[in-house]
Amino acid sequence: MRGQPRDSNTALHAKLGQRVRLPRQRTHIPARLCVPGGPAAYFATLPLPTMLKALVAEGIPSYVSSTAGTYLCNQTLYWTLHTVSTRLRRPAVGFVHFPLLPAMVAGAGLEQPSMDFPLMLRAVETILGVIAADA
Repeated sequence: MRGQPRDSNTALHAKLGQRVRLPRQRTHIPARLCVPGGPAAYFATLPLPTMLKALVAEGIPSYVSSTAGTYLCNQTLYWTLHTVSTRLRRPAVGFVHFPLLPAMVAGAGLEQPSMDFPLMLRAVETILGVIAADA
C-alpha cells in the first residue's frame, strides 16, 4: 500500500498500524476505532530493515517511521493487517508513503518536498525485489 505525505522528501515505511483513527487537522470529525474490539496495534510484516538498506544502497532517500500516521493511511494499514491476521498463510503487508511529485508542488505553489516519478518507480522496484527475495 502507499500514501502521500506533504512534508517529506523521502520514502517513508510505516511499521505500525494503530487501532484508533484520529481525524485530520482542522476537522470536527471525532476519533474512532478502525476495528472495534481489535488489538491496539499490528506491526507491518514487510522486511523493513532490509528494504531500508536496499533503498539507501540505491541512493533513494528513505527511512522507517513508527506509524502510518493517524488518519486514512493508518486505517488502511491497520484494517489490512487485521483482515489477514486470521489467514493461515499471511501475505507480507506494509505501507509506504512517497512525497508529492515536483509538478504537484509547483502547480499548487507549495513550498513542499518532492520526489520525481522515475526515482519513486526505482524505489517501488527495489522494494518489490526485496519482498520477492524474502519470500
